[in-house]
Amino acid sequence: MLANKLVLSHSFRARVKDYATNLLENEIPEEFSNQDLIKAGREIANDVVPDLAPLELYELMSFNSGSTSHIVISSGQLPELPPTPYDALVSSRDILEPALFITSVHAMLDLHPVVYEGENDGQIIRNVVPAKKATSVISSHGSKVAFGGHVDNPDLPFFDDAELHSVSIPDNLSLYCLKQQTPSVTTDVILIDEVIAEMDAENAARLMQPVFTVERPASFSGYTDNFVRNVPLLARNNLGQYVSRFDTHRISTNDEQAAIALNQFSAIASEDRLKLQLDLQCGDFVIFKNKRTLHARGAFNPVFDGNDRWLLRVFSMNSQPH
Repeated sequence: MLANKLVLSHSFRARVKDYATNLLENEIPEEFSNQDLIKAGREIANDVVPDLAPLELYELMSFNSGSTSHIVISSGQLPELPPTPYDALVSSRDILEPALFITSVHAMLDLHPVVYEGENDGQIIRNVVPAKKATSVISSHGSKVAFGGHVDNPDLPFFDDAELHSVSIPDNLSLYCLKQQTPSVTTDVILIDEVIAEMDAENAARLMQPVFTVERPASFSGYTDNFVRNVPLLARNNLGQYVSRFDTHRISTNDEQAAIALNQFSAIASEDRLKLQLDLQCGDFVIFKNKRTLHARGAFNPVFDGNDRWLLRVFSMNSQPH
């Protein structure tokens, strides 16, 4: 299955470009803070929303509270970019226009970009690039090993808790393609509901029992214990929809019956017929509901010539975190 693509109006793309050009022509700091990027994105969104076509507005505004699993948007031609940063470090000045595109789209979707303590050096935008020392590592910096279906940050609680001030698994995950491999490396999305629909009812119920152990993602640091224990794999949100913390590589259980259910879920989720293949090209942006889908990518061989696959990743919440 292939995904449809929304091409936003020229006025929106031109506004992003003009805003970035104006900032770069003036004396600005070497690095923009998260707050600077989010504020600028909101200003751009406020300027362009009145000029959007009705179809654009409908698709954008219905994502947050609707049943749509994902949106793919084309930003048009990208500005000149530096070489792929294999150390994942790049100045915000060098990717200012893509960064503003990301935050302005989030503002139009009424979503709130977030970063988690201990992850990505406190920056909301993460560079998803192959690293020379991590080609065989299963992470956003790996390449030569396939990254199976998973939910990002599966070790966190399903939902925020205002009393305990806990933060939850991100509601949404976005990827903005700056550079792509040849041949393309697809980002595959699997709908949780479609997996559960093919499971035995008893096994689906077992996945809601708190008998699973989750290993924290490789992108996090500073923990003395890298495992979260006795949590359910599935739950239901306030709309009665299933949400998941499944991760092909990082979830396990010692419960015999739960292990059978986990194996069935994993087997169904890995079938190609359920995968929505997103062939992101340069300038394509996708956002999908992190807890309501799984995402995966195949293995690829980077050349390390400065032109390898480079995505920008951002987490977001549906409502302002407390």
